[in-house]
Amino acid sequence: EIPELDIRGTRSAASGAKPIFFRFMLLVLVVNTIFGLGLVLFDINDSVRQVRESLSYTGEQVFGTCSRLRTLHPNYTPEKLLARCANLADTPMALLHRERDEVLHQTSPTIAKTLRKVYGTNKRIPRGVHVAISAELGDLSGAWITHPFAGHRLLAVVRRAPEDLGTFQYMTIGAGVLAM
Repeated sequence: EIPELDIRGTRSAASGAKPIFFRFMLLVLVVNTIFGLGLVLFDINDSVRQVRESLSYTGEQVFGTCSRLRTLHPNYTPEKLLARCANLADTPMALLHRERDEVLHQTSPTIAKTLRKVYGTNKRIPRGVHVAISAELGDLSGAWITHPFAGHRLLAVVRRAPEDLGTFQYMTIGAGVLAM
């Protein structure tokens, strides 16, 4: 290889610049990749947090509606309260046994069948929010929230519309993470 020579016949400064330029470009590429990955991870975390907060807030409103109904109609049976509350809130619900994970009454015929898909076979159904978004769950995809109610546990499925997170065919990053 013949080195580049300048007018005076000495080695050109530009010939040493190529390796420096390639290292600089590699450094820029690595920094941009790390920054981009960090931004995507932040977006995913923020999306998951927002979905959880939104579903929890909606769940609180549903339980508030059920509590008000119980106060307004103290003579209603828990089953009648459940049916009325589910109708008003447009939310599938179930009454669970206080201590066992047994469905006593449900407003959607598929809640009992879907319960184990959401919580697994060995888990006790805990009080609080459990986000389960999956095409496999169909219209029961969303937040499964349990709360004490009339001597039982009330399970409400706060549905998450696929268009809120992107359809299952054209998913957003947040929907992809939540669907795992």
